[in-house]
Amino acid sequence: MFRDFKDIEKYMIDNNIRASVVVGGSHDDLALPAIVRAKKEGIIEPILIGDAVKTEDLLRTLGEEPADYRIEDEKNEFKTARKMVKMVLEGKAEVTMKGLMQSSSYLMAIRNPLGGLVKADSLMNQVTVFYDPSQEKLVYVGDCAVNAFPTVEQRCEILRQIISLVELLGNDEPKIALLSAIEKPSPMIPSSVEAATMATMNWGKVIVEGPMALDNALDASAARHKGMDSKVAGQADILLVPDIHAGNILHKAIHFFGHLPFGTLLLGDGFSAIFNSRTDDEDAKYYSILLGVLCNAERRRKGL
Repeated sequence: MFRDFKDIEKYMIDNNIRASVVVGGSHDDLALPAIVRAKKEGIIEPILIGDAVKTEDLLRTLGEEPADYRIEDEKNEFKTARKMVKMVLEGKAEVTMKGLMQSSSYLMAIRNPLGGLVKADSLMNQVTVFYDPSQEKLVYVGDCAVNAFPTVEQRCEILRQIISLVELLGNDEPKIALLSAIEKPSPMIPSSVEAATMATMNWGKVIVEGPMALDNALDASAARHKGMDSKVAGQADILLVPDIHAGNILHKAIHFFGHLPFGTLLLGDGFSAIFNSRTDDEDAKYYSILLGVLCNAERRRKGL
C-alpha cells in the first residue's frame, strides 16, 4: 500500500512503469511543467494537442526543445477532446489528460455514444487523492466534480468505483466514512439518512460507517469526545461526500487552505483518466499523472 506520492513515484521509476499520455489543451502553463517533469522521470511519453505556437513557446520557457515533443495543432477544444479519445481507441495513446479545456468538453468526448471510452449512460465520478499528515497516508475523496446531487444508488456506484481504485493501489480492506454534517440520522438532513441506509448494506470485507462528520473521520479523539464507538473514526481511507457542493469545497479546501499534496482522477467502471481542475498547481497535476499512469499499468497487469 502506498503511503504518499513519493512512494508511488519511486515504485513507478523502480519498476519502469510508463505510458503514452495524450494531453488536450496542451497550451497550459500549469500542466506543461508537470508533463515535462513526468517525461524527464521517464514516466510518460506525452502527445500534446492544443495551440501549437503557445505550447512551443511555453516549452521553451521551461528550457525544453519543442522538437523533442510530439505536438499537434488544434485550437478547438471539442475537436481536441475527440482526437484524444480516438487516439486511445486506436491504440496510439494509453491515457488521456485534461489540460486547458472545459470539463464538459472532456466528459462529452469520453462519453460519446459514437466512439467514447465508456458507455454514454455510464456513471463517472472525480476522486481527489490527498496525503493526510495526521494519518501519514493517502485518503480518497469523491465525488468532487461530476455528479451534482447523486441518488443513493448513484452514491453506491461512486463508492464502488473508489473502492476498486483503492484496491487496485494495494489496500484490500479500506475503511470508509459516509460524510454528513452529523453523526446520527435526522430527516432534517437527508444526507445523514442516506448515509445510515448505505452503512447497513453489504459491502463485503470493507468497513463502511455513516453518517459521520469530517472531524470524526479524520480524528479519533474527536469521535471519542462525542461518545462514538467506531472502527473507522480517525482511520478513514475513503471519504464519500453527499453532493458536489461538499466535494468541490472539500477539494478546494485541501488545496487552498490545507496546502496538502493531492492528485485527481476521473473514474468509471473499469476506467480512469487524468482529470484536473484548471487551477490545480504543477504538483497536483504531476501527482495526477502518477495516479493515471499507475492505474493504467495495474489494470493491464491484472487483466482488468
